[in-house]
Amino acid sequence: MGHAVQLYFNTELEATLVGVRAALTMAGITPTLERLGDRPHISLAVLNGADVGRCTPMLERFSKTQTSFAVNIAAFGAFPTTQGVVYLTMHEQLKDIGARIHEHYSPDDWVPHVTIGFELPSQEVTLALSWLHANFKPVFGKFSSIGLIEFRPVTELATFELSGENSIQPSEAENPRMPAQHMPLVTGNHGQEIPVLKTERLLLRPFTLADAAEVKQLAGEFEIADTTQNIPHPYEDGMAEQWIGGHQEDFNCGKGVTFAIAGRDDGRVLGAIALMKIESGHQAELGYWIGKPFWNRGFCTEAGTEFLRYAFVDLALVRVHVNHLSRNPASGRVIRKLGFSHEGSGKQHVSKWGRFEDVELYGILKQHWLNNS
Repeated sequence: MGHAVQLYFNTELEATLVGVRAALTMAGITPTLERLGDRPHISLAVLNGADVGRCTPMLERFSKTQTSFAVNIAAFGAFPTTQGVVYLTMHEQLKDIGARIHEHYSPDDWVPHVTIGFELPSQEVTLALSWLHANFKPVFGKFSSIGLIEFRPVTELATFELSGENSIQPSEAENPRMPAQHMPLVTGNHGQEIPVLKTERLLLRPFTLADAAEVKQLAGEFEIADTTQNIPHPYEDGMAEQWIGGHQEDFNCGKGVTFAIAGRDDGRVLGAIALMKIESGHQAELGYWIGKPFWNRGFCTEAGTEFLRYAFVDLALVRVHVNHLSRNPASGRVIRKLGFSHEGSGKQHVSKWGRFEDVELYGILKQHWLNNS
């Protein structure tokens, strides 16, 4: 049985950090800390064989001499150990609090940090870091109390408010906070813009009305309309503008997200890729097309690989499904390259241009993607 001395945050910042943990859980990260009953904190010392009767009054005396002080949590990382620890970290403010810190917990030798993932397998460490890279923003608050715990499981033995005068208050104007209920964007994205994703050769970016002429030219090819389910032919004037004009609203409502597949060097539109029929925290349907001049160059596979990362990490979905017309085997080859499994065929599943068409049905689960990414 071990003990630890811990610094705790003010209520609002603690709620924000709990929200980050919850979002990581939705993204597929094992909630080990929640199961242990752990609060977000900074450990000042880890003790073996501590004399609780002596430690408790020492902490109480210390709390009466120390003011609360501001904290800026602005970075994240993972320790290079076998324990699978992912953490958030801050500027080295702990040097100045006047506490006696175990040598292994000195800021000169150790990173003061807030653990948000613990005992994670390597694939979950990678997933957590990717999610944080896409979603985490600096958060601000203050340290407000100090306590002594026993572990495992975590039992709080004593907690004392930092009751010194002249507490340091973070500036609200200078320090915008991440919402306490920080969750993936699929529940609605009002006020936010469709993000930009990057691969070696491509940008996956929002369409703009300036792209309408290229969309009309590419999507207007008979071969594009013939092998997709929803693109009309002929592709008339105004259709591209109308289609592009609805993308932001779909994203705002959390119903879908559409990206232009564009060249990274010149920004030229090559095609489109989208998630449709998004069910928050569950699944969505993938759709895509590539302009005829850009066929057989691997652009679909490259865009789809990054798009699945976006779906499973940034949007925290657990399943993506896709289908193609049975008479379009080339699309099936792309889908299988992305790791999808064939789940069956739909006979006369869709109606296109006055006739019923068979389709091939595919799906991929987040766990399968993790195991193979």
